[in-house]
Amino acid sequence: GIPVTKVIGGKFAISMRLGLISLAISLSLGVALGVLQAQHKDRFWDHAGTAYTVFVRAVPALISYSLILILGSRFLHLPSLYSTRAVFKSSILPITCLSLGSIAGYMMWTRRYMVDELNKDYIVLAKLKGMSSRDVMYKHVLKNAFVPMAQYLPQTVLAVTGGSLLVERFFSVPGLGTLLTDAIS
Repeated sequence: GIPVTKVIGGKFAISMRLGLISLAISLSLGVALGVLQAQHKDRFWDHAGTAYTVFVRAVPALISYSLILILGSRFLHLPSLYSTRAVFKSSILPITCLSLGSIAGYMMWTRRYMVDELNKDYIVLAKLKGMSSRDVMYKHVLKNAFVPMAQYLPQTVLAVTGGSLLVERFFSVPGLGTLLTDAIS
């Protein structure tokens, strides 16, 4: 006896909130860490970032979600199941799970495009003119490297949406992912 829009609307708000927060974290952390990798190419931060990216890409999602659940609940004392009474605390682990893969992707692409841009002639010219390496990095390199990364944004939105099905079921989040699996079953 409840309209479908009412049922979907409440679930959609929860899923959208988790997804948008995850997307914002992924974009900001992934780009910032990718810039750090590009600035320190072939040094410690670059190797550490590459190791993180390889690890996140190599480990299956269910195993990494289980590790986050165990570490988050045991050592950080975060709730393992979503609660509408403690929304902030119980959203931390699902948002972390949704963000990990996208952070690795943005790190990898930011580093790649920035390293490609650093080898171009206009960057050498800007350095010869006396621009500081910080100005060159943020005013020229990052701006031009971010243009091809815009193509990765729709893929991230789809990954967060698709990943939310598993994450919402895994942490008992009452969102669209849980609604979909309940409707199918």
